[in-house]
Amino acid sequence: MSQTFWRTPELQTCQSCVVPIQPPPVRNPRPMARVYRKEIMISPELLRRYPVFVGLSHENLVTLANTAKELSAEEGHMFFYEGEELHEMFIVMEGAVGIVVEVPAQNVEHSVADQLTSGYETEHVVLSAVGPGEVFGWSGLVPPYESMAGAKALTSCRVIVFDCLALLEAFKADCRFGFLMMEKTAQVIRGRLRDQRMESLAQVVTAA
Repeated sequence: MSQTFWRTPELQTCQSCVVPIQPPPVRNPRPMARVYRKEIMISPELLRRYPVFVGLSHENLVTLANTAKELSAEEGHMFFYEGEELHEMFIVMEGAVGIVVEVPAQNVEHSVADQLTSGYETEHVVLSAVGPGEVFGWSGLVPPYESMAGAKALTSCRVIVFDCLALLEAFKADCRFGFLMMEKTAQVIRGRLRDQRMESLAQVVTAA
């Protein structure tokens, strides 16, 4: 690894006098799986197949298609992290995506200093899995546009990615379209909360 050097004011006259600065150690690097984007147009007819878009007009579907592109990712790819500013929404075409949160790694001893500086090792816990036809990344349409959890490819998968900034501009021009999309977003959120509630109840019953 190459070193970064800072030349102090006192040593500016001496070209060979430099003080090396070592970069801070990376305690828990985030490995990125290989991702590639396919230059494939998303057609309105393709979007019409997904239940989340039922009731939208052909013009609305054309608008959605114009903001969309296809993305393919390998298992382990992080689409986004918890707390990240988000301006994309996704629909799974193939494979499975996990909605995850980052927690301190189990069976790893963490010092008090690590806990105070957030330097401890972490791991991802899957809260729920999203399959073909399902939406994730809805925070890209809802202020403050910050992800409530992360999204990780549990398998190799293909997804449709929507540019939420472009969609929000389209909503300003067509209020009915914006209302319908926000209504559908609310339904997605409601369904996600219902699923998590059922999972929590199942854990309670199991523990009892």
